[in-house]
Amino acid sequence: MAMIVNEMAPALGGRRVEILGTDLSRDVLARAQEGLFSQFEVQRGLPVQLLVEYFKPDSGRWRISDGLRAMVRWQCFNLLENPAILGRFDIIFCRNVLIYFDSATKTQVLANIANQLQSDGYVYLGR
Repeated sequence: MAMIVNEMAPALGGRRVEILGTDLSRDVLARAQEGLFSQFEVQRGLPVQLLVEYFKPDSGRWRISDGLRAMVRWQCFNLLENPAILGRFDIIFCRNVLIYFDSATKTQVLANIANQLQSDGYVYLGR
């Protein structure tokens, strides 16, 4: 997301963009904050021009630029809790988590997410 925002900066007309990444796992958050990726991870759909522009080799892995890392705030959060503490959002990406919930829990999580969305906002779901 940070790469896309950075690439689209001229079209955003100076608008401020905040990116919040959440996960229940503190280990996953720590790894995300570190910004180190394996060769396998960076070659899964990342165009080579973005790899060259935003990553540097680091001990056999790839480290994302400090500038992009600074664009993202990471927070431990459980989707079963009230998301009001996170604020309101224009866009929410909810990926690779709903598969772990039963139907009733999915309904509650999606209702909670919808309540945090601006009236003209979007939710993108993945699995």
